[in-house]
Amino acid sequence: FFGIPYAEPPIGDLRWRAPVPLSRNSTVKSTEAINATTVGPQCVQGRSAWLPQTDAPDPASEDCLLINVWAPLNPVADYLPVVVNLHGGGFIAGNGSQEPGQNLVPYSNGAIVYLSVQYRLGAYGFLPGSAIRDGGVLNAGLLDQRLALEWVQQNIHAFGGDPKQVTIWGGSAGGASVLYQLTWKGGETNPPFRSAIPEYLAVSSFKNETTQEAMYNTLLNAANCTSLDCLRGKTFEELRNVTQQSYLDAFDAGLYGYGDSYYQPVVDGSFIRDVPSQQLAHGNFSRVPIL
Repeated sequence: FFGIPYAEPPIGDLRWRAPVPLSRNSTVKSTEAINATTVGPQCVQGRSAWLPQTDAPDPASEDCLLINVWAPLNPVADYLPVVVNLHGGGFIAGNGSQEPGQNLVPYSNGAIVYLSVQYRLGAYGFLPGSAIRDGGVLNAGLLDQRLALEWVQQNIHAFGGDPKQVTIWGGSAGGASVLYQLTWKGGETNPPFRSAIPEYLAVSSFKNETTQEAMYNTLLNAANCTSLDCLRGKTFEELRNVTQQSYLDAFDAGLYGYGDSYYQPVVDGSFIRDVPSQQLAHGNFSRVPIL
C-alpha cells in the first residue's frame, strides 16, 4: 500500500509548523478512498554545495508526508510484529522507497509488516532560528516522524500489524532519527514503539544559536524576504529554488563545510532537550530494547 498520507500537506501557512493529523473531514483530501497502488511523491530534496550540482530538480512535492506499507499475503498470525523504517539521506535527501519492504517481508515468511515513512527534509524540515521557534516549530521533520508513529499505533491493525510490537529502524540520518525518537523529551515511559534499531548514526556537530540565525537569514536573503510570512507566501517553485541556493550561499559564507549536510536537527529544549551524548549519559531516553 503506497503513498498513504498521515498528515495535512505542510504547505502555505503550515510550512514550518508541527504536522497536522489528517482527518476524515480533511478539506484537502476530498474522498475517503486513497489510491495506494502507486508510490507517492518524495519530499523536496536538497544538495550540499560540496556535492556535484545539477540544474534539473528532482521530482518532488511538499505534499509528501506519506507512509508505505508492505503486508504479507499469507501472514502467520492475525497480528504481526511491525518494522517502521525512517530513511537516511543526511536529513536533506531520501524517500520512503529507497529501502523498500518487498524483500524483507517475503523473507520473513509472513512474519512481519513493514512500513517506510517520509518526512520533511532540508530547509522544509530543519530550518533553525528564533523566527522559526517563535512563529512555527523547530525540527519539523522529527515531529513528522513522531506523528507517523502515532498513526501506526492507531491504524496498523488494519494491515494485520500489532501496535504493541513496533520496532523503529533506520541507518545514517535514519539511525540518528531513531536516536532522537528514543530521547524524545528526555525519554518516555510508553513511547509509540517497543524496540529500536539505530544503525550507523549520522549525527553532525550541533550548530550554535549564532550559526542558526545566520542559516535562517541566508534563506531569507536568497528568497528576497524579510519575514517568515514572506517565506510561507512563496510558490512551490520559488521556495524550492531559493532553498537550493541557500546551500551554495551558506557554503561560500563558511556556515558549513565538506561532509556536512547543512540542515540538521537542533537542540530545541523540548523535543531535543540536549545533545544526544548528554541525553544518553544522563539516562534520558526510553528504556526499550535497542540493537
